[in-house]
Amino acid sequence: MPFEGVDPWRWQYFERVAIPASVVVPVDDATGWRLFPRYRYVYDKLFICESQGIPHGPHGVMPGRFPVFSKPVSNFHGMGIGGRIIRSAKEYEAAFTPGHMWMQLLTGDEVPAVEKAPLTTAAPRAGLEIRVAELEERVVRLEAILG
Repeated sequence: MPFEGVDPWRWQYFERVAIPASVVVPVDDATGWRLFPRYRYVYDKLFICESQGIPHGPHGVMPGRFPVFSKPVSNFHGMGIGGRIIRSAKEYEAAFTPGHMWMQLLTGDEVPAVEKAPLTTAAPRAGLEIRVAELEERVVRLEAILG
């Protein structure tokens, strides 16, 4: 079976995709973790932030500036449950959660909104070319790290 980890309702997305039977494509994180132990570090959000040059740290290390975004270091099924914006050192101390990390709060049209704001499918805005170029640079850095 080429696609592993597919929930029954998701098969509709893969039923017309032709791939060789010898190729296995993990569709969820847990399957990817199991099938490719060499690459498990990609599920570590501290590693991802480090590789992308994004200020970050585990809970217990005070951020140098606020606001920050707090979330689990690794989360396979909960889709970032407990993620939240932290706006001050006082709020950070009150929100300390073992297994969580903080990172620079990213903003912009391409970053999903938090705190129940609706997601949109709006057309790209002016300046997107700059964001794409920055993303391409980050991909090159990540590829260099991965070898």
